[in-house]
Amino acid sequence: MFSPYHRFEKCIALRRCIDQLFDGSCVTQGIRDTFYIHHQALEHKLKSTKYNLDKLTSLCEDTNLADLSTGLTEFDFSANLYIDGFFYNGGSALDIFAREILALYNIHPTGDIYYGVARSEICNIYPSDPLLTRLNTPSWKSEFSDYRNAATHEVLLSTRISLSIQLTHPSQVQRISLPLPDDPRVAPSGRTFNRNPDAVEYCGKTFKRLLSHINIVYGDIANRALANGRLPLP
Repeated sequence: MFSPYHRFEKCIALRRCIDQLFDGSCVTQGIRDTFYIHHQALEHKLKSTKYNLDKLTSLCEDTNLADLSTGLTEFDFSANLYIDGFFYNGGSALDIFAREILALYNIHPTGDIYYGVARSEICNIYPSDPLLTRLNTPSWKSEFSDYRNAATHEVLLSTRISLSIQLTHPSQVQRISLPLPDDPRVAPSGRTFNRNPDAVEYCGKTFKRLLSHINIVYGDIANRALANGRLPLP
């Protein structure tokens, strides 16, 4: 589904687990239906994240230097379009993921639900639940969320282009890189670009981490549900 970034095999395992338990009358239709409503939205957001990453990759790999010299404005627009799309959809996927998890615990909080709400709600009711460790905020999320919030609500992230040419016999290979700012809220004229000099590399790595995080939690939930012989958890 998300080749070459991740196999995401635990997603299939969790869906099979839920359907198996439903067929055995070990999970209510309400819990199953709520999960699938959110899951359909989650898969759409993850596919949209991958789509924008693939488009950004193609833009940097396939744009000719001659075309760039005459069409910089169009390139700039496309670069920010795909970068915005990557961060917006990836962040939304995490928030919907929280709703999926809460549905499988049959917890229905009121108000806005963001990624961290799943952990806090489960902790309030089941403070020793083993999934809480998995739901600790990933180390990469703070930087990702900072980029996401800035791009979604405040500023453009891509304001600089880096060109490199690798000489190979008998031709040369060009590479266009789009560095991400160290602090996206600094005015473009004062930005530094040391931490993530290549947006394609950063986004690819982050997408793998996002898929891996969700995949691991899916696997834990499926294993526990099958061991318990029922849903909701715990």
